[in-house]
Amino acid sequence: MNDAKDFDKLDELRKDFNNFYKKVKEGLKDYHNHSWKNFFKDFGVCGLSSVTLATPLYAFIETVLPKGVNSFPEVFEFFPDMGVEDSQILRAALIPFIMLGGYVSDKLRTKSRKNIKNGSVGHHDGSFGSKFNFVTNIIPYGIKFNGDLLKAGIMTAGSIPVSYFTGMAEGFTTDFLKHSILNEKPTERIPFSLEKASRKMKIGVLFSGGKDSVYATYLAKKFGYEIVSLMTIFSENRESFMFHTPAIEGTKIQAKAMGIPFLSQKTKGEKENELKDMKKIIKKAKEEFKIEGIVTGAIGSVYQASRIQRICDELDLECFNPLWQKDESEYLDELIKNNFEVVLTGVFAYPFDEKWVLRKIDESFVSEIKNLSHKYKIHVAGEGGEFETFVTNCPLFSRPLKIVQKNILKEGENSFRVEADVK
Repeated sequence: MNDAKDFDKLDELRKDFNNFYKKVKEGLKDYHNHSWKNFFKDFGVCGLSSVTLATPLYAFIETVLPKGVNSFPEVFEFFPDMGVEDSQILRAALIPFIMLGGYVSDKLRTKSRKNIKNGSVGHHDGSFGSKFNFVTNIIPYGIKFNGDLLKAGIMTAGSIPVSYFTGMAEGFTTDFLKHSILNEKPTERIPFSLEKASRKMKIGVLFSGGKDSVYATYLAKKFGYEIVSLMTIFSENRESFMFHTPAIEGTKIQAKAMGIPFLSQKTKGEKENELKDMKKIIKKAKEEFKIEGIVTGAIGSVYQASRIQRICDELDLECFNPLWQKDESEYLDELIKNNFEVVLTGVFAYPFDEKWVLRKIDESFVSEIKNLSHKYKIHVAGEGGEFETFVTNCPLFSRPLKIVQKNILKEGENSFRVEADVK
């Protein structure tokens, strides 16, 4: 009977613990937008800041001031004489606790900053560091001096000047790392030169929904750029020299799946005049999203690349072409390796027929297109306009897309394109 009661008590404790763990877990996920990845990144950045400051401090105490340490044994009994190897082991063991302290300290410091009415953020962080240090040190000093809180308080107070400047340094270091790694808005304490050097550049993408522009977007994000806008041109001219037209309406669905703001601009597609419409949408993205550069999916078209570069120069924007002069065979292999699901939405060269439309780019496609390239001089990646594509899924998408209500149109002897809805 007693065993049954004990079992019930253990079961109740287990349930209580599970409920507590669930609340903590949900609380942390809410704080970090329901993403454990964001939590671990934030924890790592805050912890890294503390470790960055604490490790040199320990090294300084051990190597630069050995006589000073020995002359105040009552203060440094926590750090007994030890060899280099022992010291390294001690520091390694302390790192997780230092990181936890740095994370907690950052959350409390950031929260208390909201109450600043007068004075600088630097002074606030220094004052916070002194208070935080006092609270965290009074207990171990109290244990060290056998409960003599007066002596413990005096010893803790003696470190307040150091804690003040350490608090300022930790606040600055954490802000800078959070700004450069997590891309959070910097405080006024970060100098403009450091802010500019560390922040992610805001860019817009000239986006057609085909493999080139989507993969260029993927690479840009991988390189660390902040993608704030996708820009699509809807051309009335199916033979446009500049713009992709098959399944172009699907770009709106792709943008939604990527969670990136979408801008569009109509154009009649008249040669050279269509560039004015492209300039309009790029200028709009600069005004609305403060973009500092443009990404394109250009691989080898000098006609496209040169004209986009000219517009960027006129608008004082950088221009990035991450696929420029990329080996076409390696490029298709990369698409497959990186889990890009791509289908052909149009074919426009001999010996293609309607069977190629909506065909998926996979290993068999790559093998066959290479043979056709060798025989008929077709560009393996379709850069010569031999075929157009649409991306239905990739690592940037929150969900796979489906092409529905397909209608394949014949426009010539070896020219076919699909009209379809995307969901």
